[in-house]
Amino acid sequence: MEEEVTGLESTVLLHFLKCYNQGKESVVSVQTVTNSINLELPEREQLSTKKVGRILTGLGFEKTYVGKGGMAAYRYSQQLIDRLKRDPRYELAFHLSEETTNPPPHTQKPQTSVETPVRGASYVLSRPQNS
Repeated sequence: MEEEVTGLESTVLLHFLKCYNQGKESVVSVQTVTNSINLELPEREQLSTKKVGRILTGLGFEKTYVGKGGMAAYRYSQQLIDRLKRDPRYELAFHLSEETTNPPPHTQKPQTSVETPVRGASYVLSRPQNS
């Protein structure tokens, strides 16, 4: 029996990928991922770093610690990403991640313009129904 993936797992994966793509390091702090997710949620539905960390561990990311305070972070692993990409349960998270980091050519602005990131954009993680 195949394990069901929750929308929460897909959301955490999507935000991990977004945060990784915006940074320069091979690790992403769990606080950064949590903050990214919580920007899109009402206060009553916001996630704790502990919950986000458990989900990242469950997805297979390796936990590490960074900085002087030993802040929890997770390593980006291309091998793990490739495995998750082959899993149809995470297809939508990867699709949305690519959409946010590589907008279609017709929506890209000329290189001379300066874009300000939009905060609080939301994503609906559901699959379209087949007719």
